[in-house]
Amino acid sequence: MKQYRIANSYTAFQISLELDVYDSTIYKWEHGLTKPTLENTNKIIEFMGYDPRIYNPLKTENYELT
Repeated sequence: MKQYRIANSYTAFQISLELDVYDSTIYKWEHGLTKPTLENTNKIIEFMGYDPRIYNPLKTENYELT
């Protein structure tokens, strides 16, 4: 989620408003302190347009491909 949030220029507060959770909840999810409930997981999938547990694109722009 953090990778998506940063890549799309969202703050944790903006994501929390979209998902109807506290911004501290976003922090806890991103740092592995807690996991989203099934209800919140569904909100995340709907917001992001994909399931981040399955689809996790590799960031290659900072790597030299040989």
